[in-house]
Amino acid sequence: MAKPNKPSAQFKTINRSMAILRPKQSFLDWVNSMPGDGPAMTTANIANDCLSFLIPVYDTYEQGLEFILKNAEAILEVEFIGWDQSGETWPDKLDRRTLQALFEIEIHSEIIDMMKGPIEREDFF
Repeated sequence: MAKPNKPSAQFKTINRSMAILRPKQSFLDWVNSMPGDGPAMTTANIANDCLSFLIPVYDTYEQGLEFILKNAEAILEVEFIGWDQSGETWPDKLDRRTLQALFEIEIHSEIIDMMKGPIEREDFF
């Protein structure tokens, strides 16, 4: 059987790259230090469903990473507010150093849309 020249599915790419932030042990330690009597979180609990961010398309990993680091404060606010809406337990500095200390940052250059309908947007918070 001859191999096809292109896949049979008609997927589309979108004009974005993606950054995925995978929590490090230090973020897990912060989560587990919060007041409350809930069960302790594990790496598996929080690493299996990480936040991902659509970012501009860049030619290199370093350019994508720099975009994320320039937006460290906003990204950290999004990460922390899901765990503590008061902000009382947040680190004093929400900067690139804090972001890199708490998360592994992956940059992915190809985003393939497997759906046929339009992409819908809604406010996160």
